[in-house]
Parts: sequence; C-alpha cells; structure tokens
Amino acid sequence: MTAAALLVELRNRGASVAVIGDRLRIEAPPGAVTQAMREDLRAHKAHLLQLLRLTRIEAIWKPDEWLAYQEGGRLVTARYAGISTEGRVNVWLADGAVRAVPAEAVALDWCPDAAELFEERLSIMLEAGVPEDVARERAEVCTLEYVDRLRGCGA
Repeated sequence: MTAAALLVELRNRGASVAVIGDRLRIEAPPGAVTQAMREDLRAHKAHLLQLLRLTRIEAIWKPDEWLAYQEGGRLVTARYAGISTEGRVNVWLADGAVRAVPAEAVALDWCPDAAELFEERLSIMLEAGVPEDVARERAEVCTLEYVDRLRGCGA
C-alpha cells in the first residue's frame, strides 16, 4: 500500500494521523489499525511525514505569507510561494529568487499570527532605518519568543 493510500485507509477507519516533531501520532479506535498497516506505517514513515507536513503547510499558509524554515542551523524567514511538483516548499527570497526547501525544514509551529507579527516588526524596523539583515534577525527573535509563549499556553 502506498503512503497516500495508507493515509486514506486510516482516515476511513476513523483514525487521525499527525506529525509531532519527527514522529507520527496516530489516534484510532480499537482494532482500526491492523498489523499489516503497522508494517506499512514503519515502511513508509518518511513519506508519510512529508505528505502530512505538506498538507499542513498548504492548509495553513497562503501564497506570499511569511513562514520560517531551518537552514544551516538557524531559522530563516521567507514568503511562501507554494508547493513544487517535487514535493518541496517554494519560498520567495529577498532578491526575488525562488528557493525550494524540504518540507521537514519548515517550522510547523510558525503560524499566520506569528507571520503577521514578524511582518509588522520587520516593517517598523525597516521604516526606522534599521539595516535589513539586522531587522530580519530582530523580527525573527521577537516572533520566536511569541511562538514559544503560545506553546507554553497550550496553543
């Protein structure tokens, strides 16, 4: 069974499947997940994680909204440009170029509210004459603190 077919079958059986970090979280009625399905889950875990991340990204962000992704050990912000045919996330860079980043690099805790806060902070700092690289870094820090506070409140 393919990863996509497995997700459909699980949902048809009343199960919900979510991504938690680099793990799959499955909540299902007793007996809904067979041993064969468990084996398929293990075999297709990487693809399932990617499909679920892409689905969540498409559900949360609209084109041109800010999102965050990991690159070289740091969080980078860019505008969302859609999903590529190869299953990667396209983002607009500051110079207008498009970069495709892996779905697993996108910070799923970053939400449109956080993106609005980032954009607002960035605009204020740029209008105040703060150099763009410094303004981006400060806006990211401010927004990450906001996201951490949201996590602490159970959001």
